[in-house]
Amino acid sequence: MPVSMQRQPRVDELVARVQAGLPDLLERLMDRIEAEIPFYAAGGAGPRDDVKRQVRSNVEFVLAGLVGRDTDARGATDTGRLRARQRVPLPDLLSAYRLLFSEVWAAFLAEAGRSGTESEVLVEIATTIFELQNAHNARVIIAFRDESDHLARTEERERTVLIDALLGDTLPRGRLVEIARTLGLSLTGKFLVIVTPAEIGKDPMPGIRAYLSAADVVSVWSLRSEHLVGVLELPERGDPRAALRALDDRATGPIGASPVFCDLGRAPWALGLARFAVDSHAGGCRVEQFRDSPLNLLVAAAPEAARDSARSVLGDLLDQPPERRTSILETFDAWVEAGGSTQEAATMLHCHRNTIRYRLDRLEELTGRSLTDPRDVAELVAAARVWIQMLRREIDE
Repeated sequence: MPVSMQRQPRVDELVARVQAGLPDLLERLMDRIEAEIPFYAAGGAGPRDDVKRQVRSNVEFVLAGLVGRDTDARGATDTGRLRARQRVPLPDLLSAYRLLFSEVWAAFLAEAGRSGTESEVLVEIATTIFELQNAHNARVIIAFRDESDHLARTEERERTVLIDALLGDTLPRGRLVEIARTLGLSLTGKFLVIVTPAEIGKDPMPGIRAYLSAADVVSVWSLRSEHLVGVLELPERGDPRAALRALDDRATGPIGASPVFCDLGRAPWALGLARFAVDSHAGGCRVEQFRDSPLNLLVAAAPEAARDSARSVLGDLLDQPPERRTSILETFDAWVEAGGSTQEAATMLHCHRNTIRYRLDRLEELTGRSLTDPRDVAELVAAARVWIQMLRREIDE
């Protein structure tokens, strides 16, 4: 609200007085900003002289508005964008402006007291200052948020490129150090690589980074055309299963997880195993972690050969109804876990030992392998593992 014409000479006089005391006003204002806002005191907004020049520009914006001159909004816009780039918290930026307008008003009150200015003039000046403050803050906030959004989009694109580089070919150590530092990851520790299917342009686990962060898990994510891929750094003393449970909680589809690995440079290796785990997933919304064993690694290294070999070994068993096939292979797996003990396998599966014997006999009959021949047992173990990881979903579909 512009001040009325009949009161303008008194306003001009007060503005001139405040303008004359501008150096002292700026020093008081800078002292208050640094005393009350730690981010500014620590130099987060730049050197004191630079901040002081920007503050002077903002004070002159107010003084120009009070005497009816056109006010230049570029100062507020430029400051808002600059502070966004400097990562000044928006509440701290607005606090600095609150102090600025408070000190300007205090200066007018002091000059009005010395000159005996009428209260009506002060009321109109206060109204104009209030409106200028609102307009100025609105410009600053818009510029700050626009620049913050632009920076966030730019940084997200840059982070995606770095994550893809980390998960691509083996990097020179120096480049790996640089990427790890930028992404906020350590070079050594406990890591997992995660892969889950995604529709184009749609994040299948929105908010997963913050959710894992609450469990002390650092994570970086890259949304690709068909998958969401993540690298997780687990707490040094934490249980990796806690991260997998957290992923289970947020899963909207199958998730493949690599084994835990200790050197960030092995991320490309881990990505391959996580992909293998999700490709061989039995379905549902849960995490399937690749079991780090020599046999599993061999299967992952040559999947086509492993699939063909498993089909040859399992033979007629694969033609059985799914329930029967599954019960025979689960019985065989329990028998292997039990070290060849029929009784212990029966205990594990909560059934009679004769049931175990019958199913193992059927396994021998359908595959043409003997469980008394170590070579046949080795082939069956390998083939059963391939069935678990690769063939089960393929055959059932």
